[in-house]
Amino acid sequence: MSNPYREAGRVAQGDRFIGRVLSVRQVAETWRVPGRPSNLRIVGHHRVGKTSLVQRALDTVPPREDVIAIRLNVGSQDSGMDLYRD
Repeated sequence: MSNPYREAGRVAQGDRFIGRVLSVRQVAETWRVPGRPSNLRIVGHHRVGKTSLVQRALDTVPPREDVIAIRLNVGSQDSGMDLYRD
């Protein structure tokens, strides 16, 4: 049996993403209907799978020309203002 923690800290994709069917459905519904507001914020503790959840949801909906996914890694920032500095 391989070490299940070997890929810890990476986006879980394919068969590495387990469960959270309801959460994936709720996130995906935000982007499913064209013209619908598409802003979404996922908030949670460090390394609980927020990015994996969003990626799985994006993988389940047809692409939309009016939606762009932007991911901000704020883990290395000391404050919100650091996002706006060079």
